[in-house]
Amino acid sequence: MIFGSYSFKDHLKVACEEAFEDGAEAKARENAKNFIHMDILTPEQIASGTGIPLAEVLAIKESLTHEPATAQA
Repeated sequence: MIFGSYSFKDHLKVACEEAFEDGAEAKARENAKNFIHMDILTPEQIASGTGIPLAEVLAIKESLTHEPATAQA
């Protein structure tokens, strides 16, 4: 059997990059939710500003309309 070389340093680098990307995507979705709640931007503007596809912004908006209202501070 032939095994490829394994580098823990390379593995760690890839894992960190993936975690960073996951965090950035989560933050973009959080920002989109905040913009939707503010109700001053169109879904197209939110998609453009956050880098999220328009279809995802619309899905987030739809999911927020079905959530129970919470108290705002």
